[in-house]
Parts: sequence; C-alpha cells; structure tokens
Amino acid sequence: MKQKSTAVENVVPSLQKRYPQLAQLLDDLDGFHKFVCIRLKNFKLDRRYSPNDIISECILRWHQAFEKGKEIPNITAWMKLTATYVIRELKRESNKTHPYDPAIVETFPDISRGDNLESKEQKQMVLTALAALSKDKRELLELRFFQNLSWDEVAAFYTAHGEKTTTAALRKRGERALKELKKVFLEMLRE
Repeated sequence: MKQKSTAVENVVPSLQKRYPQLAQLLDDLDGFHKFVCIRLKNFKLDRRYSPNDIISECILRWHQAFEKGKEIPNITAWMKLTATYVIRELKRESNKTHPYDPAIVETFPDISRGDNLESKEQKQMVLTALAALSKDKRELLELRFFQNLSWDEVAAFYTAHGEKTTTAALRKRGERALKELKKVFLEMLRE
C-alpha cells in the first residue's frame, strides 16, 4: 500500500466519517490529487489554483448533488469529470477578466493623445509594449496608427524606401503586429 501524505492522512478520516459514500474516492485520493494537478497544468492554471481548491469545489458540488438526491454510481469518475468542468470554468473566467479593457490597444490614435487612457501609467504600458516589438512591426504600427497614415500612404512610404509591397500585404502585417502588441500588453497587465 502506498503511503499517503500527512495532509491527505488528516483529511481522509474526517471525510470518511462525514461522507461514507465517498469511500471509493478516498481510497484513491492521491490518484485524484495527481489527476487534478495534471489538469491544472494542461490548462496552465497550476500557478493560480491549488489542487486542494479544485478538490474542495468538487466535494462541495458532490454534496449539493447528494442533498438533491442525485444518484452517482461511480463517484471517482463523477469527481474527475466535475474537476475537469471546474477547471474549464476557471480557465474561461481567467480569459474573460482583465484588469483593463483590451480594446484600449485597438484605438492607437486615441492612445497617442492619451484620450482613452485612465492614467499616464496605462499610456506608458502601451508605449513599453510597443517598444517590445521588433523594429519592423513597431515602425508599421507607428506609421499607421500614430502618424494616421492610410494603408495606401504606408505602402507608398515603403515603396519610396525600396520595399516592394502591396496594401493588402501591409494590412495583413499590421493585423499580425497589432495582435502581437495586444498579447504583449495583456501579459504586462497580468504581471
């Protein structure tokens, strides 16, 4: 028999007394714990949430289902499925919530004047994110959004500097550069 960790040893007897129906799950609590750890890593939430938080939520949901009279024949499978659902919910929530509205990045002319920014700190963060881009991407975004040139004017600028390109190609490059800028900006907000 595998030795259980002290944290698990302390939890198992109290849960067995309170919920004898959980015996099947408690026999393999270490395995369930490892399952939750793997799922958290898969969803890149292992630094934000503890496996014990997920296990507690699963037990709470099981208790609610039990109180409503729901029959759960295979408690281990139900708990693993519930753990996956809980982790997915947390991932969706983490994708939704940002300290600032990511749409800020889409309005570069306003950002350059500071009209839509809540603070100088936000403006500085956008400029820092812009500085983190490669020279080509930064130059393209500055021409289009800070100098308010049309895509045709940007194409003319590049043609005048010896680069043959089309307006459509520049738009696509600008779209990718803007997407990368948003990514850098949002990473800075999460730090």
